Amino acid sequence: MYEISKRWSSTAICRIALDEQLREQFCERLKQQSMDSIRSRHSIHGSSSNERDSAVLIPLIHIDESPSIIFTHRSLLLNGHRGEVSFPGGRL
Repeated sequence: MYEISKRWSSTAICRIALDEQLREQFCERLKQQSMDSIRSRHSIHGSSSNERDSAVLIPLIHIDESPSIIFTHRSLLLNGHRGEVSFPGGRL
C-alpha cells in the first residue's frame, strides 16, 4: 500500500506499508543478525576536509497493525534536493 497524506505546507508525508510476506522476511533477517556482525561489516572512517559526517534515522513503526517506514517528500520550493525523498537526520 502506498499512501500520501498532504499537510498544510508543500511537503507531503508518505507512508509505505509492508505486505505480510515482506514483513516476515524483514523480521527473519533481523533475528539472524547480531550487532557485532553489523558493526564488523560497516566500518566508519573519518571524513576528509571536504566531507561532512551525517546520519539518517529510518523510523519503522506500526500503522494500522502493519509495519511501515516514515519518510518525507521534500518540497519543490526548496533550493536544494527539491522533490526528493528524505528521512530524519542531519549533521553529526
